[in-house]
Amino acid sequence: MDRPDLDPALREQALQGLERLRKVFLRPWPLLESIDRNLTRSSGGTFRLVELGSGKGTLCAWLGHELRRRGRRVEMVATDKLEAPGVKVFDCAGQVGWMDADLHFSNLLLHHLDENEIRQSLERQFQHSALGSIHLDLARSRLSYYLTRAFLPLLGYPRINQSDGLLSIQAAFKARELEMAAAGKSRKAKVGSVFPFRQILVVRKGGFPSRGP
Repeated sequence: MDRPDLDPALREQALQGLERLRKVFLRPWPLLESIDRNLTRSSGGTFRLVELGSGKGTLCAWLGHELRRRGRRVEMVATDKLEAPGVKVFDCAGQVGWMDADLHFSNLLLHHLDENEIRQSLERQFQHSALGSIHLDLARSRLSYYLTRAFLPLLGYPRINQSDGLLSIQAAFKARELEMAAAGKSRKAKVGSVFPFRQILVVRKGGFPSRGP
C-alpha cells in the first residue's frame, strides 16, 4: 500500500478495508483520550493538531469533532505523502516543510518507518511542537501475527489488507524497541500498551499529566 505506483482502485480498496479495521478492531479511542489528556492548557487560544500519515483524513476530522464536543478549541491539519482532498502533502520522514503545532500525532504510521526515520522525525516534531507528539501503532508479537493470518480471510477482508496486515505486524516494534528509538536528551517519552496488540507512544515537553486538565 506504500508503493507510489499502486493502482488507484487497489489503493481505494485497501483504504476501505483499513477503515473497516479501524471501526472494528483498531478503534482510535485511546488516541483521542491521550490527546485530550495531554492538551494541558486549560484556557486561551486554539490548539493546532497536525496528523502525520493521515490517508484520506477521516480520522483527523473525527478527532477534531470529538475534541470540540469536549470543549476543546482545535485546528486540525491532516497531512500525508499522497495527495487527497483536504489533506496537505507532506513527508514526515523528510527534513523540510515542517509545520509548527501544539501536538503532532499519528495512527498506524510508525511501523512504516525504520528506527532512524522515527528518531529523526520525532526530533523534528519535538522542535516544531509546543507540547510534543502522540503516536498509536501496532505492537509486534507472534500471537497477533497468527491471529491476523487466520481471521482476516475468514472475515472477508481484501487480499491487500490481509498481506499488508501481516507485513505491518512484522514491521512493527516491541515496546522496548520503540522507547529506544524515541529516546533523546531533551525528550521525555513513554510507551503504553493498548488492547488488542497495539501501543501508544507519548513524547512530552515537560512532565506527563496524571489526569485531565
